[in-house]
Parts: sequence; structure tokens; C-alpha cells
Amino acid sequence: MNLIADLGQRHKIAKTQVRLIALEMERLNMDDSFGMDRQQQEDLFVDITVKILNLPPRAVSELLI
Repeated sequence: MNLIADLGQRHKIAKTQVRLIALEMERLNMDDSFGMDRQQQEDLFVDITVKILNLPPRAVSELLI
């Protein structure tokens, strides 16, 4: 969620969009740290965020570094 806050400082993000991202992450069980490795979690986060916010993948992946 901190990454979404960082995105919000760079791009205009509505609370509804933040909630949609959180719900999708919850639906995909991303909080299970043993279910997938870090790279898989990052890739899923980028995919979810790009889909909901309609941003280029690079804008999201820059924050993961």
C-alpha cells in the first residue's frame, strides 16, 4: 500500500482506484509470503496497477527498485 501512496504523489489516483487495487491483491492472495516469491508478487502488483490505473508498466516498476 505504501507503493500506491508513492504513485499517488506522482499521478492522480482516486480512493476508489486504491480500493480496487487492494481488493484485487487480496483476491489473488498476495499477502501470503510463502505462496509466491518476491518477483512474482512484484509482477502481479505491476499487472494489477497498470490495469486499474492505466499507467505504463515502467511508471509502476520504477517504484519497486
